[in-house]
Amino acid sequence: MAPAGKPTRAWATGGSAHNLAGLERAKSRSGDRRLTRAELSTLASRLLAEPARKLARASGEDPARVKILPPGVLIIAAILAHFGLDELTVVPEGLRDGMVAAAFELGDAWWQDQPLSR
Repeated sequence: MAPAGKPTRAWATGGSAHNLAGLERAKSRSGDRRLTRAELSTLASRLLAEPARKLARASGEDPARVKILPPGVLIIAAILAHFGLDELTVVPEGLRDGMVAAAFELGDAWWQDQPLSR
């Protein structure tokens, strides 16, 4: 179960998000790192209808990775739907990068929720 909340934006990192964004770039949309729910739906259809080799060749993504993307696209779409969000931004940094940055900025309390500054 996803946590309760009303986020206004979503970011994604990791293999599935990066590879899905890579497949979307194959449509002459160089550098676009945003994915909408509509684009995720289209990608899910393509992943289920077209051979992974063909999609990988067109996008430059790893064929073995493309083959296992259908569950990833469904999970990402479900998270967006759960929170009522229409898009996410794929970021190149990973969780470890964020953890290191937070520890540098906040010290030992990096993992605890910080009060929002206004």
